[in-house]
Amino acid sequence: MKKWIVAALFLSFVLPVNAQESGALTGEFDGTAVSFELMPSQTDHRGNPDFGSVSMAFKMDIEGSDLKIFFIGFNLMGGKAETPEARMSITRVDSFVARPDETFSVVVQEASKQDDLLFLKGTISLNADFSNDFGRTLDASRSHAFEGAFEAKVGGL
Repeated sequence: MKKWIVAALFLSFVLPVNAQESGALTGEFDGTAVSFELMPSQTDHRGNPDFGSVSMAFKMDIEGSDLKIFFIGFNLMGGKAETPEARMSITRVDSFVARPDETFSVVVQEASKQDDLLFLKGTISLNADFSNDFGRTLDASRSHAFEGAFEAKVGGL
């Protein structure tokens, strides 16, 4: 009996705690209300709420659309989103990439850390144009608009 208790105690210290990464991106996609679920396996952060980097992926589930994943990435500097990037992927290469203009913004309203999880709450607004070369060229004749909010618990690397 004693060896089972020792084994259980050992495993409780050795096995990693299951981080409860979760979150959602909600808003209007081309004027239609949507909600996308966080994909923990494609999401991570490095650093802390004041300085670091964040990469989030949300599963896009839009009837009749080829869009699969909504990626949002940015650096955290003083609790603010700097150098944001966003794209909505169709395939590994084909995607809709956020226009690098005044219509694109990512605002972090709250950032805090508990253990290995970074809690983020914020807003995103963008117009995204089609690209088949990882965003090097954008085709504004094929575009989508998104405005919404995200709330996520993001695990660290």
